[in-house]
Amino acid sequence: MVVAGGSKASLAGPLLRATDTNLTAPVSLLSVLPGGSFVSTTTDPLVSLTGGSHAIGTDIAIFDLAGSGTAVDPLTGQTVATDTPLTTGGGLLAADGATITTQQVLRVDAALLEASAPIVALLRGSQLTSASDAIAVSGQSRLTSHGTSLVALDASRLVVSRGALVNVTGGSGLTVTGNLLTLSNGSTLSLLNGPLLSVSGGSFASIGGALVAFGGTGGNLLSVSNNLCGGSCALFGGIPVALLNGATVANVSIADGAVKNPSLGAIKYVSPTSALVSVSGAGSKVAVGGK
Repeated sequence: MVVAGGSKASLAGPLLRATDTNLTAPVSLLSVLPGGSFVSTTTDPLVSLTGGSHAIGTDIAIFDLAGSGTAVDPLTGQTVATDTPLTTGGGLLAADGATITTQQVLRVDAALLEASAPIVALLRGSQLTSASDAIAVSGQSRLTSHGTSLVALDASRLVVSRGALVNVTGGSGLTVTGNLLTLSNGSTLSLLNGPLLSVSGGSFASIGGALVAFGGTGGNLLSVSNNLCGGSCALFGGIPVALLNGATVANVSIADGAVKNPSLGAIKYVSPTSALVSVSGAGSKVAVGGK
């Protein structure tokens, strides 16, 4: 579905539910152009895929949200996006025993987005492969997650071929009340060429919970491969951070508990130069509460 500028679409339920079928759609399942608006009052995931093998959003993203308006925040003096192209009461993508290939899951550009449930929830043997950053936030956007986790895997696997799980850039902001990532019951996240979280261009990320929380019966794995540190990474409570382009240790605050329930999983760094978090630019900041 494409919502053009000046148009509004409203649904009382989800956008898509598919069971035991194979979907091929190189474009976005939902694309909201600047000035457009999509509203769903459902508390269910906007897209639910049960079984099947799917190639969706392979040219851009499964969800592509763009705005155009900006204003100066009187409290911070920062210029921030003002458009809200998508409003929904649940998460965005849920997969149950499904295989999904995409370019990106979510792209937010010059827009505001709030979520009360995981943006991505993979269950019972699901596998998702994202060619680039799974979640990309740019253009002075603000992404706010009020749920227990921004991304949650349960007995499932997610692969990011190149880029971060979450990339925040261009003066944008990410605020997560809970955990950035939850891995449960033998789940795996493989970052083949990038960090878990990348923040650059005067952006910020504030994580109230953990960077990664392991759960369930254990056997979870977060595998990280990149050479972002060049030499040695800066360590914050054992978390390797790449400080780039003028970023210093003052730009980063990571409390104890950034890895929750470590006995139920492992973090594997492919090389000593692999960073879990990347912070680039003197004005970029990351804070992890570890609650």
